[in-house]
Amino acid sequence: MKILHINDQAGVACILAKFQEKQGVESKVIAIADKYGIKEYYKNNVIFVDKENFYSASLNESASYDIIYIYTVLMH
Repeated sequence: MKILHINDQAGVACILAKFQEKQGVESKVIAIADKYGIKEYYKNNVIFVDKENFYSASLNESASYDIIYIYTVLMH
């Protein structure tokens, strides 16, 4: 089974991907680098993309995964 996390909020997707990998499940996070270095810390589980290519890269990458989680932010 392969799991893809699209985007990441507060490092949650990175933590999930790390422990899913430890359980034998291939798991990656597709994300843009953050200023706090969270994604860099979990870089073994992260696919870094440019902001301009985020949506197309997510769509292309998701074609080869079984489960896809999408993390969003609501702005007021």
